[in-house]
Amino acid sequence: MRTPSALLLSLALLAPGALAVPGAALARDGDDRCFGGSFDGCNVHAPAAWGRRHDVRHARIQILNDDRSVSLLLTDDVVAFQLSDRAMRKVDRELERAREKDEDGFVLATVFKGAVLGGVRSLLDHSLEYPLDELRDVRIRDGQLEFLDRDGRRVFDGIREDGEPLLASFSDADQRAFVDAFHHRRDRWR
Repeated sequence: MRTPSALLLSLALLAPGALAVPGAALARDGDDRCFGGSFDGCNVHAPAAWGRRHDVRHARIQILNDDRSVSLLLTDDVVAFQLSDRAMRKVDRELERAREKDEDGFVLATVFKGAVLGGVRSLLDHSLEYPLDELRDVRIRDGQLEFLDRDGRRVFDGIREDGEPLLASFSDADQRAFVDAFHHRRDRWR
């Protein structure tokens, strides 16, 4: 997992319209960031959107990537990626240490740092989500999860964490459990 410091620095450098997967910058092969609201080039396209952070106790299933930094959730309405609870606790500890660091008595620096750190925490307290009713299927292909929208386009497959495909970072057993939970949920809609 990226250290929270590196993660916070990465997110702080992103423009307000930039989008990042909680825990990793959204990236496509050959590029280090994907910007804009449409997610073009990342295979993350509308209706994907930033959403509120989900309480994992209300998810139908939660799986964690190999380093336990990213949660993939299936709720009644969406598939969502977000920082895991463990990663959020680590971020909170690091933010608290940064807040406590002495700024040599400069009041303005202390106020500015508090505002920036609060904004970073708020940014991380979200998820990247895709509505379930817009997904045709979730399956395992070539050892990784594959999400297909209604038109058969792949969703999320360009997302990388530390240079590796995020969708390949979940165990085989967790991938199967997630696909089964998705199919069970989808069959109930019909």
